[in-house]
Amino acid sequence: MGRFSSFLTGAAVGAGLMFGGLTYHVVRTTEGYELVPKISAGFADTYIDVRTFGVSDWANHKPLVAAIVRADKKNILEPSSAESLTEGVQDMLQGLGHVPSTKSG
Repeated sequence: MGRFSSFLTGAAVGAGLMFGGLTYHVVRTTEGYELVPKISAGFADTYIDVRTFGVSDWANHKPLVAAIVRADKKNILEPSSAESLTEGVQDMLQGLGHVPSTKSG
């Protein structure tokens, strides 16, 4: 009976992981991991690392953004949008010939 119980345990664990993969996004942020319920079942973006995401990256993952907003976890979106805005302004200033000073004091 040892092999059969091992099989049943493995099947139960596998079914649980499949269910979790179909119903949740596992999002890695700079603060850790977040579970975000998916809007529709599927394996797209089951695990995604958003620590270095910019605006264009978020545009490529619209269902994930919708799920984050629906779950009221907008704090996941804020760091990358602030960094992207800063990078965009710095690129614009460099294009104009004005390089911002990073020295303090």
